[in-house]
Amino acid sequence: MRPQEEKHAETLRAIGHDIQSSLTKIRRIEEESSPYTCSSFVNSIVGKVERLAANGQAAFVEKALRPGH
Repeated sequence: MRPQEEKHAETLRAIGHDIQSSLTKIRRIEEESSPYTCSSFVNSIVGKVERLAANGQAAFVEKALRPGH
């Protein structure tokens, strides 16, 4: 069984990676190097943040969005 801190660190890495991936796609769309629209990726991020907040995990999102994390 993994310690709780390790589970939290893994969750934080996954959330950060997921959000950064969506932000990168949005940046590419804005630079016109992608055929997609921003709204899908923005809605995806908003939905993830809302679900985490509803599950009492908003602190993970705050930590994942900190610069250098």
